[in-house]
Amino acid sequence: MTNEIQTCTPNTCAPTAPAKQTRAFLPAADVRETEDAAHIACDVPGADPESVELRVEDDVLTLSTTPRETDSQSESPSGSLLAEWRPRRYRRSFRLGRDLDRDAIEATLEHGVLHITVPKRAEARPRTIPVRISA
Repeated sequence: MTNEIQTCTPNTCAPTAPAKQTRAFLPAADVRETEDAAHIACDVPGADPESVELRVEDDVLTLSTTPRETDSQSESPSGSLLAEWRPRRYRRSFRLGRDLDRDAIEATLEHGVLHITVPKRAEARPRTIPVRISA
Protein backbone atom coordinates (compact mmCIF):
# COMPACT_ATOMS: atom_id res chain seq x y z
CA MET A 1 0.00 0.00 0.00
CA THR A 2 1.07 3.58 -0.56
CA ASN A 3 0.53 6.72 1.45
CA GLU A 4 -2.43 8.17 -0.38
CA ILE A 5 -3.14 10.99 2.08
CA GLN A 6 -0.70 13.53 3.47
CA THR A 7 -1.65 15.82 6.30
CA CYS A 8 -1.16 19.52 5.78
CA THR A 9 -0.27 22.36 8.09
CA PRO A 10 -1.87 25.81 7.80
CA ASN A 11 1.14 26.92 5.73
CA THR A 12 1.22 23.96 3.31
CA CYS A 13 -1.25 22.38 0.91
CA ALA A 14 -3.47 25.46 0.84
CA PRO A 15 -4.94 25.63 -2.67
CA THR A 16 -5.87 29.26 -2.16
CA ALA A 17 -5.36 31.63 0.72
CA PRO A 18 -8.50 32.11 2.82
CA ALA A 19 -10.12 35.50 2.34
CA LYS A 20 -10.19 36.11 6.08
CA GLN A 21 -7.82 34.48 8.55
CA THR A 22 -9.63 33.38 11.68
CA ARG A 23 -8.31 31.27 14.50
CA ALA A 24 -9.20 27.65 14.02
CA PHE A 25 -8.26 24.55 15.97
CA LEU A 26 -6.47 21.72 14.20
CA PRO A 27 -8.54 18.64 15.01
CA ALA A 28 -6.77 15.42 15.91
CA ALA A 29 -6.97 12.94 13.03
CA ASP A 30 -6.36 9.26 12.38
CA VAL A 31 -5.67 8.23 8.78
CA ARG A 32 -5.65 4.63 7.64
CA GLU A 33 -5.67 2.90 4.30
CA THR A 34 -7.37 -0.30 3.18
CA GLU A 35 -7.30 -2.04 -0.19
CA ASP A 36 -10.44 -0.15 -1.26
CA ALA A 37 -10.21 3.29 0.36
CA ALA A 38 -8.48 5.78 2.60
CA HIS A 39 -10.24 6.51 5.89
CA ILE A 40 -9.91 9.65 7.98
CA ALA A 41 -11.36 10.17 11.46
CA CYS A 42 -11.24 13.73 12.85
CA ASP A 43 -12.23 14.79 16.37
CA VAL A 44 -14.56 17.78 16.17
CA PRO A 45 -16.31 17.82 19.57
CA GLY A 46 -19.15 20.31 19.82
CA ALA A 47 -19.18 21.01 16.08
CA ASP A 48 -22.57 21.96 14.71
CA PRO A 49 -23.41 19.19 12.17
CA GLU A 50 -24.98 21.81 9.90
CA SER A 51 -21.72 23.78 9.75
CA VAL A 52 -19.35 20.96 8.80
CA GLU A 53 -17.98 21.56 5.31
CA LEU A 54 -15.75 19.31 3.22
CA ARG A 55 -14.20 20.83 0.12
CA VAL A 56 -11.84 19.40 -2.51
CA GLU A 57 -9.69 21.82 -4.48
CA ASP A 58 -6.44 21.08 -6.32
CA ASP A 59 -6.05 17.62 -4.73
CA VAL A 60 -6.54 19.04 -1.22
CA LEU A 61 -9.44 17.93 0.96
CA THR A 62 -10.27 20.59 3.55
CA LEU A 63 -12.51 20.15 6.57
CA SER A 64 -13.88 23.28 8.22
CA THR A 65 -16.59 24.04 10.76
CA THR A 66 -18.20 27.18 12.07
CA PRO A 67 -19.03 27.28 15.78
CA ARG A 68 -22.62 27.68 16.78
CA GLU A 69 -23.66 30.23 19.33
CA THR A 70 -24.69 28.65 22.62
CA ASP A 71 -27.23 30.00 25.08
CA SER A 72 -24.42 31.11 27.41
CA GLN A 73 -22.77 33.08 24.58
CA SER A 74 -25.94 34.97 23.70
CA GLU A 75 -26.37 36.12 27.30
CA SER A 76 -24.41 39.01 28.66
CA PRO A 77 -20.95 38.11 30.05
CA SER A 78 -21.98 39.33 33.48
CA GLY A 79 -24.65 36.60 33.64
CA SER A 80 -22.07 33.80 33.54
CA LEU A 81 -20.49 32.61 36.74
CA LEU A 82 -18.02 30.39 34.90
CA ALA A 83 -17.67 29.78 31.16
CA GLU A 84 -14.64 27.59 30.38
CA TRP A 85 -15.89 25.92 27.23
CA ARG A 86 -16.70 27.64 23.99
CA PRO A 87 -17.64 26.10 20.65
CA ARG A 88 -14.61 25.92 18.38
CA ARG A 89 -13.89 26.58 14.74
CA TYR A 90 -12.02 23.61 13.24
CA ARG A 91 -9.95 23.48 10.07
CA ARG A 92 -7.72 20.71 8.71
CA SER A 93 -6.47 19.85 5.23
CA PHE A 94 -5.22 16.65 3.63
CA ARG A 95 -3.46 16.23 0.29
CA LEU A 96 -5.08 13.40 -1.67
CA GLY A 97 -3.05 10.93 -3.72
CA ARG A 98 -3.78 10.46 -7.42
CA ASP A 99 -5.29 7.00 -6.92
CA LEU A 100 -8.19 8.33 -4.82
CA ASP A 101 -11.64 9.06 -6.27
CA ARG A 102 -12.49 12.66 -5.33
CA ASP A 103 -16.03 12.32 -6.72
CA ALA A 104 -17.01 9.50 -4.35
CA ILE A 105 -16.01 10.94 -0.96
CA GLU A 106 -18.45 10.16 1.86
CA ALA A 107 -18.58 11.53 5.40
CA THR A 108 -20.59 10.94 8.57
CA LEU A 109 -20.51 12.75 11.90
CA GLU A 110 -21.02 10.54 14.94
CA HIS A 111 -20.50 11.51 18.59
CA GLY A 112 -18.12 14.37 17.75
CA VAL A 113 -16.01 12.34 15.31
CA LEU A 114 -16.15 13.03 11.58
CA HIS A 115 -15.53 9.85 9.56
CA ILE A 116 -14.42 10.47 5.98
CA THR A 117 -14.05 7.71 3.39
CA VAL A 118 -12.20 8.40 0.16
CA PRO A 119 -12.52 5.36 -2.15
CA LYS A 120 -9.69 4.34 -4.43
CA ARG A 121 -10.26 4.49 -8.17
CA ALA A 122 -11.13 1.10 -9.63
CA GLU A 123 -7.86 0.92 -11.57
CA ALA A 124 -5.86 1.52 -8.37
CA ARG A 125 -7.45 -1.31 -6.41
CA PRO A 126 -5.68 -4.64 -6.20
CA ARG A 127 -7.13 -7.31 -8.41
CA THR A 128 -6.50 -10.96 -9.07
CA ILE A 129 -5.61 -11.95 -12.60
CA PRO A 130 -6.70 -15.45 -13.56
CA VAL A 131 -4.03 -17.64 -15.12
CA ARG A 132 -5.20 -19.82 -17.99
CA ILE A 133 -3.65 -23.19 -18.54
CA SER A 134 -2.81 -23.92 -22.16
CA ALA A 135 -3.29 -27.39 -23.46
